[in-house]
Amino acid sequence: MPQKAPQVFGAILSLAVLVIYAVLLGAGIYNAFVNPDVTYTDNSLQAANLVTGLVGSVVAVGLALKSPPEDRDGDGRLRRNVTALSRMVAPQRASVTVQEVVGWAYLIVWLIIGLAAFLVAVTRTQVPELVFNTGWTWLGTAVVAAYSFFGIEQG
Repeated sequence: MPQKAPQVFGAILSLAVLVIYAVLLGAGIYNAFVNPDVTYTDNSLQAANLVTGLVGSVVAVGLALKSPPEDRDGDGRLRRNVTALSRMVAPQRASVTVQEVVGWAYLIVWLIIGLAAFLVAVTRTQVPELVFNTGWTWLGTAVVAAYSFFGIEQG
């Protein structure tokens, strides 16, 4: 097996999970407005819960990891934490640019889809279960990610 094969496979898998998350939940959010009575199969709900948990966990853990310390304030903190997230989801031997694009993609897609699902869940009277579950799961994961990002420790 070539040396780069596991890294390429890992990158493809990371991006595939992110695309599935964006498409499946983006469609669910869209349906909340167009067809709020839509029902999803148990398999669709399980898939949505799985990718929501995976993407949210990757972001929370990635933000908890620390890349080499630079500046602990402002842009330095954001860059440091996204760099750590990038190294987790992109191949280690990939260029820094590729790593950063994948890391930023994870963070931005997770924020947009999750926040949208949460806002739909709390502002609409009829919300598909898929979107409702995602919104509240995202909120819990966002709290953990914020603790990780800001380095908040209890005690």
